[in-house]
Amino acid sequence: MARVLEYLKKLGLSEIEALLYQGLLEKKQTSVMQLANYVGVKRITAHFNIENLIKKGLVTQTTKGSRRQIIAEPPENLTSLIEEKKQRLATIEADFPAILEKLKTHTANYFSTNNPFFRYYEGETGFKEVCQRSLDFADHEVMFLSNLDEWYKVYTVEYDKNHYIPIRLKKKLLLKLLVFKSQLTESIKKEDGLYLRHTKFLPPMNKFYTTTIIYGNEVSIMISSRPYFAITINNREYNNTFKSLFNVLWSKAD
Repeated sequence: MARVLEYLKKLGLSEIEALLYQGLLEKKQTSVMQLANYVGVKRITAHFNIENLIKKGLVTQTTKGSRRQIIAEPPENLTSLIEEKKQRLATIEADFPAILEKLKTHTANYFSTNNPFFRYYEGETGFKEVCQRSLDFADHEVMFLSNLDEWYKVYTVEYDKNHYIPIRLKKKLLLKLLVFKSQLTESIKKEDGLYLRHTKFLPPMNKFYTTTIIYGNEVSIMISSRPYFAITINNREYNNTFKSLFNVLWSKAD
């Protein structure tokens, strides 16, 4: 039932509310004290949370003699919570453009400064956050310079295909890929036409273990060896410099 508990929490129930609702479905009809003992919480805690469940339409109450009894509503009532979450999300999404403009008025001068702005990331999660930035802040293309075989040890092929590529295609972002030739990268190049991608192989040189991503107004540099870490630099001059270096290598690549 752990899976059910986690799902109820995703619908907006607290852990105690979820435990009480599950317990009440099993007990059918009981008192608050008996339910509290059944699920292992204090009576006053159970009372407070049962009131919340009543407001959410998941519990009703009745009397048996002079005693208050509580009854679980059918699980189908949970669909109302799903609809509420959908409506809240739709409202949040609809309000976002206006809120974004208000927030941008407070940060316009800060982010337009010529001083570079650095961010530091660690671990596999950090790698994914950096890659997500290239999707969020690219204008029309992403330039990608990498020892791809090493990079995929952190940012897996599966994650790339199931997350990065679908979002990039939806945003119509061209990926220019500069990589060392290998069995993996040769197979990737064969599928360029399917994935809005142009792959070229770097000329012979000493292999490196970093990945550089150039997009929008940023440059990201990632280290594919432990401990994994990455930095992003938000600055137009840095961005232009790395673009120029990328284009020199691109002109010499196959």
